Amino acid sequence: MAWKTRENRRCYMRRYRAAHRDHLNALGRRHYRRHRTAVRARHRAYYWRNPTPHNQRSHRTYKRNPALVHSRSDAYWAKHPLRKRLFIVLCGIRARCRNLSIPSYRYYGGRGIECRITLDDLVALWRRDTAHRLLAPSIDRIDPQGHYELANCQFIEHVANARKSHADRLRLRQAK
Repeated sequence: MAWKTRENRRCYMRRYRAAHRDHLNALGRRHYRRHRTAVRARHRAYYWRNPTPHNQRSHRTYKRNPALVHSRSDAYWAKHPLRKRLFIVLCGIRARCRNLSIPSYRYYGGRGIECRITLDDLVALWRRDTAHRLLAPSIDRIDPQGHYELANCQFIEHVANARKSHADRLRLRQAK
C-alpha cells in the first residue's frame, strides 16, 4: 500500500493499531514467550547504551534503601571500579543486618549479627584473600555466629559459600 505522505501512513497505522489492539498484544506476548532470552538481551543492551531517567533507578528506590544513595560522584566510581563493587557488597551486608523488610534479615540481623566492617576493610580483605582470582567471589563469615568484622570475614567462591551457609542453617535447625 503506497501512501502519499508520511502523515497519511501514521494516521492509518494509528487506526489499525486501535482496531486490532488485542490481536497485536497477543502476537507480542507469543513472540516474547518464544524468544524471551533474546528479547531480554536486546532490552538490556538498549538500556545500557541509552541511559535515561526513566530506565534508571527511581527516587523511590533510594527512599526505601538509603544505603543506595551514593555520597560520591559517578566520576569517582568510574575511577575506582573495585571500590564500587565492594560498596555494593557492603550495601548488601548492611541491608541483611539492618533492614527488617527483606526476607534474609531473620538469618542475620534477627539473630543479632551486626555489620562492623567498612569499605576500607573490604578493600583490605579483597587484597588479602586475592579475590580477583576467584570466579565468583562472595563474602563469608568464618564463624557463622560472629559479626561482619575484618577478623571474621573472608572472600571465597560463591558456590562454596552457598554450600557452607546451607550446612550452617541445617545445623541451626537441628540445634533447636
